[in-house]
Amino acid sequence: MAIDDNHSDADSLFDDDDGDDGGEYAGAPASALLGPDGGIPPAKSTAPIPGLYVFPGLLPADVASTALQAIADADHFAGGQRDQVMLFTAPGGSLPPHIAALDAAVRALLAPALPPDTLALAFDQHLARQAILNLYPPGAGISPHIDLAGRYADGIVGASLAGGCVMTFLRGQERHDVYLPPRTVYVLSGEARWEWAHGIGYRDTDVVETYGRQVTMPRSLRVSVTFRWMQEGAGVLA
Repeated sequence: MAIDDNHSDADSLFDDDDGDDGGEYAGAPASALLGPDGGIPPAKSTAPIPGLYVFPGLLPADVASTALQAIADADHFAGGQRDQVMLFTAPGGSLPPHIAALDAAVRALLAPALPPDTLALAFDQHLARQAILNLYPPGAGISPHIDLAGRYADGIVGASLAGGCVMTFLRGQERHDVYLPPRTVYVLSGEARWEWAHGIGYRDTDVVETYGRQVTMPRSLRVSVTFRWMQEGAGVLA
């Protein structure tokens, strides 16, 4: 297992070869769909993007709480001095036990909900595994990006352990904004992974549209874990 626990600019990890970070989209207004009771419907995808699966609130509270406590006990964020930690393992190796346990829990939750080929893509490849732990204070975000094709394979899984936000998906002039409440799990595969940029606007609140009315959702501290596969021959860090 390799660990990069230095503070780093999250955007620097996803720079395109041409240096375009998609910054023109940061901070734009956002909208997403709430259910009739004000909650988020447990839909597989809340945007018409093939390969995107979004499961609001899928992660049980006790699983999220256990993972958060383990991350705190391991002091991955150095008491808040770091906002990002990258953990790596070689093919056939293992991540730290608490991160591996979260990975396994998410797989079990998604098993009955994802197509078998998508589940295998997300969890069963014989490649090096990477987990990125991100700490987002209110107002923080990340510019729209497509994860580097030469470094990361298909099948990206994100789990929001705490805090909610709108994630924006962009392709040319097309745009979809999806609200991710706490404990949401999402999967990027196929078209959603390769053709659509995704990002989080830099703002303290998100404006969520629900059946003709707009609701302002204040952001709180967000903690997320993203699991990715490293392409064969890709370096741990560029």
